[in-house]
Amino acid sequence: MDLSNFRKNSDDMDETWDDWLGQNDSKSKEQKKGDADSRALDDFGLRSGEKTALQRKPTVKKPQREAEDDTAISIEIRMPHVRIPKPHIPWRRLRPWGITAAVVLVLLLGGKFLVEHTLPKKKAPTTPSSVQAVLDLGYKPILPVKSDGTKTPTLTRNPEKNVYSFYDTYLDSNLTVDQQALPKNFRGNAQAIEDLASSLQAKDSFTTTIGTAHIYTDEKSGAQRLFVYNDKMLMFIQSTKTIDDASWVEYIQSMQ
Repeated sequence: MDLSNFRKNSDDMDETWDDWLGQNDSKSKEQKKGDADSRALDDFGLRSGEKTALQRKPTVKKPQREAEDDTAISIEIRMPHVRIPKPHIPWRRLRPWGITAAVVLVLLLGGKFLVEHTLPKKKAPTTPSSVQAVLDLGYKPILPVKSDGTKTPTLTRNPEKNVYSFYDTYLDSNLTVDQQALPKNFRGNAQAIEDLASSLQAKDSFTTTIGTAHIYTDEKSGAQRLFVYNDKMLMFIQSTKTIDDASWVEYIQSMQ
C-alpha cells in the first residue's frame, strides 16, 4: 500500500479543510460584524425596514378640549306633581233646578213680549203750537201770564179727547184747567148751556171779557168748579179752595 499517496491525499484534504475553514472564519467574522452592526442600528432604532426620524411624517398633536369652566353651576328644580281632582257636579240633582229656571226665564220673556205688543202704549201729552190749536179747535188755547212768584204753566194735549190742559196755583189754591172746542150742539143753544150748568149745580154766574162763567161752590170742602164759554171755546176749571168772583174775573181775564 502506498502510504505516500495517502499522506498526500490527506495533506490535500487538510489544505482543503483549511481553505474551507478559513472561508468559514471570514464568513463568520462578517456575520458577527453584521450582527454587531445590527445591534448598533437597534440601539439607534435604525433597523432595516424601519423609517428614520427624518423619514417619518411629523405627527401633529390635536389640541386638547378646553376644560369646562369649573365655576358653572347646574341647577335642576323639580316641581312636585300635584294632581288636581276633577270637580264633581251632581247633574242629576241640578237638572230639576235648571229646568225650572229655564221655564221661568221663558215666562218672563214671553210676558214682556205680550205686554209690549198687546197693551196699548200710553201716548205722552204733547205741547201744541198755537197754529195747530187753532186748526184743531178753531181757537187759540190760552194760559195765564207770568206774575210775581208764579210761572207760566205748561200746556199739554190729550189727543184722544182733543183737550188741552194745564195745572196752576192761584191764591194758595191748586187749579186744574181743561179747554176744548165748543160742541156743535152748544152753538147758539142757550138751553144746552142751562142744562150743563144744572148738571154741575152751577147756579151762580159772572161775566168776563173771554166769556160767561157759571160757578159751583161746595159748602163743606170749599172746593169750586166752574165753566167759561164763548162761541168757540169751552173751558172747565176746578179749584181746591174757595175764590171770590172778583179774583176769578181777574185770573180768567189774565189768560191769553
